[in-house]
This record gives sequence, C-alpha cells and structure tokens, in this order.
Amino acid sequence: MAGVWTLLACRSGAPRGPAPTAPGPPPAATGDEGMSVAAKRAGPPRVAPVTVSGLVFRPIPWGRERGWGQNGGYIGAYDAVSREELWTLRVYPVAYDPGLEEDVQDVFIEKMTAGPRAGELTVVDERGRTYRVDVASRQVERAR
Repeated sequence: MAGVWTLLACRSGAPRGPAPTAPGPPPAATGDEGMSVAAKRAGPPRVAPVTVSGLVFRPIPWGRERGWGQNGGYIGAYDAVSREELWTLRVYPVAYDPGLEEDVQDVFIEKMTAGPRAGELTVVDERGRTYRVDVASRQVERAR
C-alpha cells in the first residue's frame, strides 16, 4: 500500500517520501494510579430457565434496553408451548450511585430454582441475596 500512496502523492504534486502512517489505537485510559482501565465486568451469568406452575421463567438481564430503570433483577414468565412472554416482574431493585459507572453497579440474577414450596420460584442475585416469588400472586419476599 505504501507504494500506491507514494505513486498517488507524486501524481498530485505532494512531496515525495514515505507514506504517512495511519494513526494507531488511542492510548489506554488510565485511572488515578496510572494503571490501565480494563473492561468493567463480564456480562450477566447464564441462568437456565425454570418451570413453575406450567410457566417457564427466565431472567431478563437488560432491563434498560426495554426502557426500565435498571439492568438485572427482572424475570419474565413465558408460555411453555408458544414461548410468548406473558408478564414480567422486578424481583429486586438496583440502587445506582450517580458518581460511579453504571455497568459496574448492575446486579444480575445468578441462579433460579423451583420451590421450595409449590408455585414458588427462588431467585438468587450476584450478591448472594435470595428472593422467593409466588408466581400466582407475583409477590416477592426476601428470604431470610
């Protein structure tokens, strides 16, 4: 490519010489300590769907993409046959500190299981907090 650039530069009356180099990648961002800042966090954990009372439940990690106030903490209830989303529920709130980057503050669902009682879904977030969802009433209680 350098030969082509030189040839074009000569024909256009530009000074001869080596072709200019394309700019390299921007310098890495540095924190206060002068250390490079890497990616903030990995994406949400993979959580298997769970069936309770004939409904399939899946976490909805990207709530902000739907116009909701947070990422993480939401579940969707889906028809087991049609796979249509029937309803959604916020299981827990995520409090954001405006002075910090939001992506490092997201708290995603880490695990879901059926039970322990019939008609109940147990949800565990990344901080180890456990919630129980009564799927008929859509009521959430924090497990002790």
